[in-house]
Amino acid sequence: MAFNFADAKAQVRRAVHDTLGVPAHIKSTSVSTSAPITARLHEATLLYGDLLDQGYAQTIEAVDRIVLVPSDFPVGVTAKRESEITFDHRPGIIFVLQTKDVSDGPLEEVWQATRKAG
Repeated sequence: MAFNFADAKAQVRRAVHDTLGVPAHIKSTSVSTSAPITARLHEATLLYGDLLDQGYAQTIEAVDRIVLVPSDFPVGVTAKRESEITFDHRPGIIFVLQTKDVSDGPLEEVWQATRKAG
């Protein structure tokens, strides 16, 4: 039997999510209660400007991405734009899903999110 790269990728993603995922809650804008999920928060800082001291202003942009595995969600719960994610280890910060990245394989959804105070 030939090696199936898609199956191997799904197994690796499952192992990473099971190992690095943390408890979180998702709340849709259409309901008032939240549901428990497991998610991963990827925080990145992008630096723009000051290209070789050419006089550009230097700016820093924070980019938050949240990795979800929708098949793990409770029945009837889906991630969609404007859904709110809270992480148990980050009290007081609510992440609002904005744009879903183009899928690059099985299992995961990656969302760009913005922060708002809880």
